[in-house]
Amino acid sequence: MHAATRKEFLQTSGVLMAALLTGSSFDLKKEMPRLSFSTLACPEWTFRQIIDFTAAHGYQAIELRGILKQMDLTKVPELSTPGNITDTLARMKAKNLQFVNLGSNCTLHIADPAKRKDTIDEGKRFIDLAQQLHCPFIRVYPNLFPKEQEKQATIDLIVKGLQELGDYAKGKKRDGIDGNAW
Repeated sequence: MHAATRKEFLQTSGVLMAALLTGSSFDLKKEMPRLSFSTLACPEWTFRQIIDFTAAHGYQAIELRGILKQMDLTKVPELSTPGNITDTLARMKAKNLQFVNLGSNCTLHIADPAKRKDTIDEGKRFIDLAQQLHCPFIRVYPNLFPKEQEKQATIDLIVKGLQELGDYAKGKKRDGIDGNAW
């Protein structure tokens, strides 16, 4: 059996995650790529600064990775309540912008049961938030091989985590499309 290199593993896991979250009914040819801006580049900006900059510079979409140094987007005031989410979506629509990705801190290589539950729960919170924001993707991190874990055990943890998050996303609705669109 061929032992995968880290690069091969990351490429394969990225494809698998995309397949798990998008399902077979999603047709990539129907969606035109959007020029997007990532908030990772502006950790001290307010949400208003982010959308104003994004619109003023011809971007069409935003990848949220953090706002005002808060990396857990579920704790950002603009995204923390249904009313605030409604207001945020209205502000985005007024600027003709969309969300294209939410960057979580969900790291799937973790073996410790309590820490693993926390990270999977974060991934699920981000799936729920993405659903509310009509955002098609979330980012998770299946990218570390801890020295204290066997490589195959780590790969198994990552695969199991991707499957659990993919199963959780199934049946969720986004813009009236069934869960296969994730």
